[in-house]
Amino acid sequence: MLDTAQCPLVIAPYASSANELRKTVSARRARGPNKHPTKEQVAVRYSPEVLAYFRATGAGWQTRMDDALREYVSQHKTT
Repeated sequence: MLDTAQCPLVIAPYASSANELRKTVSARRARGPNKHPTKEQVAVRYSPEVLAYFRATGAGWQTRMDDALREYVSQHKTT
């Protein structure tokens, strides 16, 4: 919040509009919850070589990594 006591003559006229702008900007940045989550966020550590390989493939490397892991799982399922 703005402290208008520090310089009331300069800030006071703009305090409410600045607060409204701050609320609007922060509301735009916030993403709501995923309505249909299909993935789960986790923290995982990979070897530098694996990350370098997938990152070198360019944009979408995380999706390609997910696809490779899915393929591995489908080929190695135990029933």
